[in-house]
Amino acid sequence: MKKNRFELLSHTADLGLIITAESIEEMLKQASNGLLFLLTDPDSVHPTQRYEFVVVFNSLENLLVRFLNKLIYTFDADGILLCRFDIQIVYGNSEEGGGEGTARVTAFGEAIDHTRHHFKHLVKAATYGGLNITHQNGEYKATVILDD
Repeated sequence: MKKNRFELLSHTADLGLIITAESIEEMLKQASNGLLFLLTDPDSVHPTQRYEFVVVFNSLENLLVRFLNKLIYTFDADGILLCRFDIQIVYGNSEEGGGEGTARVTAFGEAIDHTRHHFKHLVKAATYGGLNITHQNGEYKATVILDD
């Protein structure tokens, strides 16, 4: 994986990310890097535990929002910070996301440790407002707004 390829987007009352990636899987990983950066210092999170989950989607936009919301839920409800991912995407009807698909995710992270994890923002959700994904010249570019 390349170094972080996300940037923070200035937004009125919420937080935003602009993500650049060469594949859909990389787009999700970069989105998770951006989310983790907004939550806490990414270097303070260790990939000591393995977690598996599935995200069912019907568009790339739907995949990105559902994926981020799963990470936010895992943080908020389960007290788990996720920092590394192996992602396999299986499409229902086409190679590029037409129809329904499934993302099978193996994630690594750890339970929140308040002695090491100091929080910057408490992100509530990824939203569809302002969401945009383009694929041009072999690169995906995504903009997503996070409710803070």
